[in-house]
Amino acid sequence: MPLWRLLEDWACWAGVEAAWERHLGDALPHVRRWLRPCDEPAMSLPAEDGRWLRVVEHDDHVVAIDDETGVTVEIAPVARVVHELPGDLLVHDVARTLGLDGDPERLAHRVWLLGRFVPISGERFPVYFAAGRDRDELAAMAGRVAARTAGPLILVTPTERWIGEEVRSLLRDRESVSVALERLLEVTEEGLILSRPLRDSVAGFVRRHVPQAAGAVQQPRFPTPPGACWSDVKIRFLDGHTVSVSVGGVSRRYTYEEMGLGTANARKPTVQWDLLRAFAAGRGQLTWESHHASRHNQKRKERLAQRLQAFFGIDSDPFEYDDDLKGWRARFTIEPD
Repeated sequence: MPLWRLLEDWACWAGVEAAWERHLGDALPHVRRWLRPCDEPAMSLPAEDGRWLRVVEHDDHVVAIDDETGVTVEIAPVARVVHELPGDLLVHDVARTLGLDGDPERLAHRVWLLGRFVPISGERFPVYFAAGRDRDELAAMAGRVAARTAGPLILVTPTERWIGEEVRSLLRDRESVSVALERLLEVTEEGLILSRPLRDSVAGFVRRHVPQAAGAVQQPRFPTPPGACWSDVKIRFLDGHTVSVSVGGVSRRYTYEEMGLGTANARKPTVQWDLLRAFAAGRGQLTWESHHASRHNQKRKERLAQRLQAFFGIDSDPFEYDDDLKGWRARFTIEPD
């Protein structure tokens, strides 16, 4: 579909009718549902050979001038109308068709948080959309969205052509994946249609991060109020196996197993639960001076962050590195028993 390539080629998703037709051809009627007229008319028009004609307004008419040949052509006012494709409008339809949870959020120019992919109850992964115009720009966009969350993510791009080694390396390091709209969606006269479900396109990602997806075991998720952030979360240990959790007036009790922090046979807690207890012992801090300091804590902290993000449905990193502390600090309140 030429629309997906156009999203990468055009700096601003706007142009006169002739420009849209030149790029989209027979697909233009399918895309027209998203186009909106702009107030300001175009001051140049595309010629058939790819060059641009300068628009000049006279008192009673408007002409387009070819500065190379000097040829002047009178044009109708409608030919100057600029039609914009609002990104928020298109992205909303993309997210809805992919079946994502939550509403899209614009993060930067041509970058959105599309929503959350929920393969099973209790597991949520952020899905980002980035329309870079070359490999360097897409790499910068990928770095921006990766910095927003500690866990794995899904990066959606219009096509695959700008997925270079820098982006692939970043995704490998984050145990994340990319997928292109050109492989997922078709643009038809009825609107967007799935050509392949997102779950099928990221099957390896699901197997890696949601091993229980093929079985009957599903992890519960805390009923986090909309708009809550980590500063609203409070976890207090009641004993070695149970915590009291509250977020914005909602309170529950959970065991390590109910929070998804039990071993495969659920007979004992995971090392991530032990790390959570270590943060509680330090009142939310963990440094090399802590009793539970270990060179293995980096990976354990990443896994714990992923589980907490899925459990609470909050995408940002629940931990931050404090240079003055020379250690990690929880962004939520946590207390020992």
